[in-house]
Amino acid sequence: PTNQPTNPTHHIYPLPLPHPTITACSSFHNMADEESAQIREAEARAYINQKLVESGKKEQLKEQLRSQLGQAWRSSVRELAAAELNQANGQLTVEQLVQRIQVRAREQVPEEAKAQLLQGIQTALQEQA
Repeated sequence: PTNQPTNPTHHIYPLPLPHPTITACSSFHNMADEESAQIREAEARAYINQKLVESGKKEQLKEQLRSQLGQAWRSSVRELAAAELNQANGQLTVEQLVQRIQVRAREQVPEEAKAQLLQGIQTALQEQA
């Protein structure tokens, strides 16, 4: 036997582990990139909304979407809202209720209606350009 100290992790980790500071820095940069992307997305949404309002197309597109969704979708959303209210024993504000059902309600919008809405937004923005 040799008198050299053995490294029990030598076989598991043949390369040195990253320095904690380096790992923390790259996590910070990833978070900063994500925040920056979220800010850009929010700015783009605000810009698009402003242009749609200015052109009067926003109300047109909303009405078109309402007519496409129909009574079946509205009934389904009412059922989602009722279930959430029952689960919370009626102790929800309107904002809390919307927050809880918004994602599921949007998932129930038919893909065709989403595609037509997107096309309408793109057309309205191109007309203003």
